[in-house]
Amino acid sequence: MSRAEKEIRNLKDAYDSFVRGWQIPEAVSKLEEDLIRQIHSIITHDIEHEYNVPGQYRNHLVKVGNAEHGGVYTPPKMLADIETLMKEFARWINSEEILNLDPAIRAALAHYHFGLIHPFGDGNGRTARLIEALLMRLGGMKYVPIMLSNFYYRNMDDYFWTFSKARKSEEHDVTPFVGFVLKGVVESLNEIKGRIIFFISKFALRDYYAFLRTGKQITQRQHDLLIIALDELTPFALGDLFTVSPFNVLYRNVSERTARRDLKKLSDTRLLYVTEGKYQLNLQVLE
Repeated sequence: MSRAEKEIRNLKDAYDSFVRGWQIPEAVSKLEEDLIRQIHSIITHDIEHEYNVPGQYRNHLVKVGNAEHGGVYTPPKMLADIETLMKEFARWINSEEILNLDPAIRAALAHYHFGLIHPFGDGNGRTARLIEALLMRLGGMKYVPIMLSNFYYRNMDDYFWTFSKARKSEEHDVTPFVGFVLKGVVESLNEIKGRIIFFISKFALRDYYAFLRTGKQITQRQHDLLIIALDELTPFALGDLFTVSPFNVLYRNVSERTARRDLKKLSDTRLLYVTEGKYQLNLQVLE
């Protein structure tokens, strides 16, 4: 198994343990150092790295970032300093002042300040994103935390730039990074909304097709063709009805003339539309 495959496997295990389940483990009520070490142990398990021990803070110099993303940052390098900073970080993130913040803002702040400390030899970015997701989950946000990591990977340049901009601010203004995280939250919510609307539309279309069949406005075979097209959601040609599964099961004993008639009927009633010889389901027919 490659390193990339191990990283993906470990991240899945970590998300399954702390974020994706219906219920957060009872032992996980706030972000403690032991929990952070446990998360890092899962994330870097079985991944060889010269200067990283899963779950243990580093005691050596590291450099973060590059010139293309706002410059190189050198976080604290001494183990004693890292231990002190992590104790203060855990105390601060669990303080009443920070607990009273919106869960997304608290999670973004944890992500940013953990990144500044950079306490481990490897896997700090993945651990920071898991910590952020966990805090959102503890704050009652169930689905956004899972999707937010994908937003970061899609916008990795902005991720590093906003981190660097906040880090170099003379006023210690973390707004650029927090704003970037909140943008990801909004995009994730819109994506969730889109998926919900899409599935509702599919259910509504199934009911509509059944209504048309009950009223004998379409035949049973035409109804079944619409259901297959709704499940597949890919364009298809006339010839696909006889050669491509599962269409060919429905049309194995049907002539080409009859198949053409079915497609014309469904197109004339706007249930299908055709573009360059390919038929596609009209998902907006109910509108």
